[in-house]
Amino acid sequence: MIATTTALREGRTLTRAGRGLYRILDDRNRIAGHVQVVRHELGVRYRAKRYSPRRAGFIELGEFWSLDDAITCALSR
Repeated sequence: MIATTTALREGRTLTRAGRGLYRILDDRNRIAGHVQVVRHELGVRYRAKRYSPRRAGFIELGEFWSLDDAITCALSR
């Protein structure tokens, strides 16, 4: 369902982590974030989450209509 995206570069990859959940790995194969597929009455949205080592968990950042936007948001610092 999720194809390669232009937001992934510099060795980052997107791998399946569960049903409707995709993990973003950095160039060292560390978890950088997640993108969750969310069904919406108008179509599919993508929920971005960034991993926080300090919190040892994920911070929800918002929902996007574009996979590229969700990935970019999850990777931004």
